[in-house]
Amino acid sequence: MNLLANLNEPQLAAVTLPNQSALILAGAGSGKTRVLTTRIAWLIQTGQVSPQGVLAVTFTNKAAKEMMTRLSAMLPINTRGMWIGTFHGLCNRMLRAHYRDAGLPSTFQILDQADQLGAIKRLLKANNIDDERYPPRNLQMFINNAKEAGLRANAVEVNDDYNRKFVELYAQYDAQCNREGVVDFAELLLRCYELLDRNEILREHYQKRFRHVLVDEFQDTNRLQYAWLKQLAGSDNAIFAVGDDDQCVVGGTEVTMSDGTVKLVEQIRVGNMVKSCVGGGKMGSSRVWRVHYRTEQTQVVTIRTQKGRTLTTTPEHVHFAGYAVGHMPARFFLYMMMKPGVGYRLAVSGHRRARHSKYLPP
Repeated sequence: MNLLANLNEPQLAAVTLPNQSALILAGAGSGKTRVLTTRIAWLIQTGQVSPQGVLAVTFTNKAAKEMMTRLSAMLPINTRGMWIGTFHGLCNRMLRAHYRDAGLPSTFQILDQADQLGAIKRLLKANNIDDERYPPRNLQMFINNAKEAGLRANAVEVNDDYNRKFVELYAQYDAQCNREGVVDFAELLLRCYELLDRNEILREHYQKRFRHVLVDEFQDTNRLQYAWLKQLAGSDNAIFAVGDDDQCVVGGTEVTMSDGTVKLVEQIRVGNMVKSCVGGGKMGSSRVWRVHYRTEQTQVVTIRTQKGRTLTTTPEHVHFAGYAVGHMPARFFLYMMMKPGVGYRLAVSGHRRARHSKYLPP
């Protein structure tokens, strides 16, 4: 099978790059995941790496399954033993194999978001903590944000008594989880990073095994995920990452702070508390842990609503949300995508199913 037959020129150049680290940037719908999958197949077919020498990271289990299905169609190999999965899935696999070194019981259980929230509520109740002053969901976000930044409780820096209490509760939460033999999603990655960081023999074992590390949706990686990838790559291995550098917020965008005031996005600083989506269709306060920005001249799309509000964004992802609070609509516009020279595409989505229109003229 000719793996490269249906690739365009930029895709072909990316897939057949020499054995070196590379960051491939392209917009939505340009075939980034296809390039990454074909890269894996090409490396294996040309004898540059065995299937066991590849580690590929995706952001959803669905994407990982689709990648393995595509590889099975491209090459006569069994993908079941390959290390292809999400950050959490791969770290879980590594911790299961080295649970003693990681300080975990062999039967450790994983807490999903709901389980974690329940564990936090039990902690607050056991310590007679006022859950109105210290809301469980806020503590959950505080803990997860700290872990995703690679910080244990003793490394979190705070400037006020309120957040010092959160740090204290974070430490107590970790102790409770250790007693009960459970780990939350953020702990999977942090525990795995710490395992490799302190165990040089184990770290070198995986560096020798995974000669090629490939990452999808690289723009979505957080600090800890990036640090874990660097651990596995070491100084000799290649990281091949694909991402979309246009998934950004345009300067001048107004951001609502947790106290209801408004700041421009370029005025936001680390430590600020902002309103953000917290899941389940709800809004909450979140701490800003990192700020990234770059200067670039690019096309933007400006939309003015019937109520006079103006939205300006890059054209890759224009999102609409229009529904009454507390009511699940039968239909609503989910997004609009634009391809230069082709036109616009609308998607009408229900609760679980979506219907896409054909491209409309520019």
